Amino acid sequence: MLTSHSPSFRFQGRSMPAASGAAWLCVLSDLVSLSVAAPEASVPYSLVAAGRACTNAYREVSSFAGTPQACAELVCADLLCGTLFEDKSHRGGACACLAPNQACAEVPDPDANRYEITDASTCEPQEEVSHDCFVMVYENGDFTGWSASFPEGSFTAEDFYTYGALDNSISSLYISGEGCFVTVYGHQDYTGWSAKFMEGSYSVEDFISMGARDDDISAMVVHYGESPEGASSDDRGDRREGESPEGASSDDRDDKREGAVAALAAAQAAASAASEAAEAAGASAEESGRAEHEEPSREWAEEEAVA
Repeated sequence: MLTSHSPSFRFQGRSMPAASGAAWLCVLSDLVSLSVAAPEASVPYSLVAAGRACTNAYREVSSFAGTPQACAELVCADLLCGTLFEDKSHRGGACACLAPNQACAEVPDPDANRYEITDASTCEPQEEVSHDCFVMVYENGDFTGWSASFPEGSFTAEDFYTYGALDNSISSLYISGEGCFVTVYGHQDYTGWSAKFMEGSYSVEDFISMGARDDDISAMVVHYGESPEGASSDDRGDRREGESPEGASSDDRDDKREGAVAALAAAQAAASAASEAAEAAGASAEESGRAEHEEPSREWAEEEAVA
């Protein structure tokens, strides 16, 4: 007697009924789909200029990203970066970015290539970030003379006149905003000597001690953050949700500026008082010296009269 057998197929060494073959094929398809993870979308970028760098690319996001794509990913993920960046990975160098809406001060550099992120929709929402940094610069080293205020951004000698400052004429400054910095340069293309100042006030003596030169500033960058650790993960989360960072309101800005003006007025008053005291001391010493000189003269005159 013939015994009929149901058709079957083998899977991983086991015999499976043919009737369930279609179902097993579906399972196999699902397993394959699960085992091969879909690749994450890469940040799109394009080459802007080979062998060129930006002298005002102040923020280094990595000392060595490895590839331009990796550099683009780091720039895109950094809350303080705009879409423009430069990468020196092919020469073992760093990956650095410019601030949002900042133009590149381009110079030849065989070790660098300039790039731009072409679709920033997946990046951090830089346009919502405001750190309320501003700097006030002064003509004289004791915070007197003309003054001018600059917000976050990059400024050359041509911009100075727009804001009320003069080229090669700054001798003291005040920068406001927690985590804010100003970097000043000797040349208007952001080259030459440079010096960086954190929040605080700096007279001409402080100015020179930190590497700046009196009456020799032709460009500056007012920016938030000195290193990639400048913004905490909590800050990033708050800002992604659209919450305004502390100090971002116009009232707060006015208060800060009023506080800056008051602090500088106090510094000016102290400097003026010290100057007056020094002048008074000098006048007193001069008067004392004159009296000492006149006393022997009188004695000599009296002796001559007696003789």
